[in-house]
Amino acid sequence: HEMPNGRNGDLIVRLHMKPHKYFRRDGFDIYFDHHIDIVDAILGGKFKVPTLKGGTTSLNIDAGSQPNTIIKLRGKGLPKSNAWGSGDMYARVVVDIPRKINKRQKDLLFQFKDAV
Repeated sequence: HEMPNGRNGDLIVRLHMKPHKYFRRDGFDIYFDHHIDIVDAILGGKFKVPTLKGGTTSLNIDAGSQPNTIIKLRGKGLPKSNAWGSGDMYARVVVDIPRKINKRQKDLLFQFKDAV
């Protein structure tokens, strides 16, 4: 474009985005880690997770989910500026294993181990 009393040429703008404490971006897609305990990994369940718009959405984790399972939430990513729709949101399941357990918990885990 031409500017009055200016030179013709291209304007290059660089944006630097601060890292978010919860989300990571790749194009229009958003990635985040969702931490669950070992019982929730075994039994599965429905969990509320934050969205970019400040609300929450449901994340369904299947029973027997393994650590680092990736779950896709279609259309929950960033809006596409030059196309219809939005990117996707991807949740990586992080299973938190306790470092210490009490005697009762240990006994229950041994009972579980014997049952399987």
